[in-house]
Amino acid sequence: ATGLELRPVGTVLSALPPLPADWRALVDFAAAYYQRGVGELALAVLPPELRKLDDTQLARRVARLQREAAAPSAALPAPPAQPALSAEQAAALEIVAAADRPLLLHGVTGSGKTEVYLRAAERALAAGRQALVLVPEINLTPQLEARFAERFPGRVLVSLHSALTPAQRLRHWLLAHLGRADLVLGTRLAVFTPLLRPGLIVVDEEHDPSFKQQEGARYSARDLAVWRAAQRGVPVLLGSATPSLESWQRALQGRYRRVEMAARIGGGAMPRVRIVDMSVLPRPAEGERVLAPALLHALH
Repeated sequence: ATGLELRPVGTVLSALPPLPADWRALVDFAAAYYQRGVGELALAVLPPELRKLDDTQLARRVARLQREAAAPSAALPAPPAQPALSAEQAAALEIVAAADRPLLLHGVTGSGKTEVYLRAAERALAAGRQALVLVPEINLTPQLEARFAERFPGRVLVSLHSALTPAQRLRHWLLAHLGRADLVLGTRLAVFTPLLRPGLIVVDEEHDPSFKQQEGARYSARDLAVWRAAQRGVPVLLGSATPSLESWQRALQGRYRRVEMAARIGGGAMPRVRIVDMSVLPRPAEGERVLAPALLHALH
């Protein structure tokens, strides 16, 4: 086309394997669907440190990571004893194994959804695959990371989120891109992690608005996770005690399969909830606390 000027390629990073075809397809789809430039989106989701290294520097880092991965590890602790599964957890796992569409894991708080994630990841790893687990907030990542690390000693687990330093983010991204990472945990940005052997994608608390990128190149990590899983033919688990309306509607339409986990582990009862209609109560005087009298009485 006239009026376009092509700029020369700055550097070819030959020390790295090419980005996988499915990763490029994901970026192409996201750019088209969310009306952004492909280059803009790709630069937003790739580690910024990649643009600061030349091919020689990158080759040294890759070689170091490969040596570390090949080095014999010290004696590993035995994995902890796995808890017995409830009937609902066992049923959910069997559905995951035969999944032919996205699964909406609708489980009340305390129903053991995380244990389902762990067992599903275990099956994926046993088959030589990788697992990607997305959480909405950074402060949830260390908790989940600790549980996965305890359950899978000896496996390479990396996290990807905005609290990492640029060097840490590049290291973790490289481990995933090179196929060395078995488990990738992260916030919405992690949905763009290149995976050579994907076997499972989990989106925990799928209803959370934090999965939507609201600045720059906007996207919904939950929806992209569903698209990515369908593209590669791997199970995708969307877990929530309060599913989003979009996911609920798709379950009603049959596009998602809803798996219900209504019982809490250990049989604990859900807390009683009392709803007070504030509109029928006298309006508080100026400066008074706007709390229902029933709530104040219960607190006292």
